Amino acid sequence: MLKRILLQFEDGQRIVRLVSFSISFFFILLGMSDAAFDLHSRWIKWDEAYSHGYLLIVVCGYYIVSAVLREPVPQSSFLWRLPLLLIPYGFWAAGYAMQVMILQQISLWLAVALLVTIPMTYQGIRRVAVPLALLTLTLPVWEVLLPMLRNVTTYVNMYFVRMLHIPAYIDGYSFSLPSGTVMIANSCAGLSFFLMGVALGGINGLVKKYKFTHLVATTALLVFFSIVGNWIRVYLLILVAHYSEMQHPLVSDHGYFGWIIFSLFFLLFLFFLRWVPEQRENFCFHSESSSIERWFFILPFLILLVPIVLISSIDSNPQVKDNQASIANEQIYYPVYGGFDAAEQSVRYANSVYWNEGLLIYYIQKQGKELVSDENRLSTSGNVVPTVMFVTAEKTPFLADVIKHKGRSLLVLHTNIVGSSVAVSATETKIAQFAEIMKGNKTVALWYSSVTCKSDTCSAELNFISRNTNVVEHWISEARARL
Repeated sequence: MLKRILLQFEDGQRIVRLVSFSISFFFILLGMSDAAFDLHSRWIKWDEAYSHGYLLIVVCGYYIVSAVLREPVPQSSFLWRLPLLLIPYGFWAAGYAMQVMILQQISLWLAVALLVTIPMTYQGIRRVAVPLALLTLTLPVWEVLLPMLRNVTTYVNMYFVRMLHIPAYIDGYSFSLPSGTVMIANSCAGLSFFLMGVALGGINGLVKKYKFTHLVATTALLVFFSIVGNWIRVYLLILVAHYSEMQHPLVSDHGYFGWIIFSLFFLLFLFFLRWVPEQRENFCFHSESSSIERWFFILPFLILLVPIVLISSIDSNPQVKDNQASIANEQIYYPVYGGFDAAEQSVRYANSVYWNEGLLIYYIQKQGKELVSDENRLSTSGNVVPTVMFVTAEKTPFLADVIKHKGRSLLVLHTNIVGSSVAVSATETKIAQFAEIMKGNKTVALWYSSVTCKSDTCSAELNFISRNTNVVEHWISEARARL
């Protein structure tokens, strides 16, 4: 009788802990929902690098919540660690102000990690260290590996092609065959297979309860198989392209082909696991536990599926109205920018010619609707001459670019106006945005002024600007006053 009462008391304690943890987790997701939406949009693309996202969330979440429920009742001494939760929110605020999504996503992971570990003992933190580390694989920070993976894949396949004496002219990542050209693009680098190898290797170690050294060794083995499998995939595609004279369907559609090869290597990996000893550490509750305790194996999945369903029900990639169309005029130059809230146009007269001046204004910025973005650029064509930077006597920086427009060279002067500041580089603009938002200034704008040049290199116009930066200073000052 006493044992039943104690079990019911322990169940009550765990239910309270489970509910409080899930509520806190939900509010973290709610507060950092923009970062969660962006991650969701990556995780649902099954054939891309982060398609393993939800798999890791469910598996690692199970072990994390199970470890949380195993912890003894937290003592009051852990309360002094609660202010640590302010750290990720500080980073998230900085990322939001500067529109740096990766910083917001790292902050989301850090907030969850601190929520889990703050009330834990040292032994508990050790139990959740591996699952929390594996969750970093869901963050889009691993593109830094792309150049290395792409280069290695290219060198290996260069050796294979020459070994079989296949006639090919190799220039960088391009393999020019007699019947066509095969390009080793970023998607051929094998990042998706690399990350899936780490994820599945880590999950296997958790499920089989390996010692840490065995977990690292088996994960490294699967990662090696994943990389080798990608080399073979690319090599086979080159062979198919060569011998079919670029006619085989695999040449144009080979997304699934890589996963078939990965699956074969994964089966080989499972075969090698027969010789790896398992460590039977009890991650779960005792077999004598009550029926309520057994439900705790299912509840973590249900709790983690609630925010997943909520995120999935919301459009993670809202369509941003492109105001470019509303101001389009074939005779006037416009930067290739989108998502701005307002546009202004005016004409200036200097150096005996008319300059077309414009402002693209962003009153509110959010991810996908921002001044500094990879999608925003001056022109779809490249520069005729390298970008030139000028600084006025009042320390106002601006850039000068020579681009092609309607078959003629165009000199475009431009700078970013951020509240009371002016910046030209992406980094400077992001930092200035954060400082201005702290002051309550949210409005930013691209200022630009363009003129058709007399020569291809715009040498005369650049020479005029270099001797008359005060004229540009006056134009920028008036534009700042209108914001």
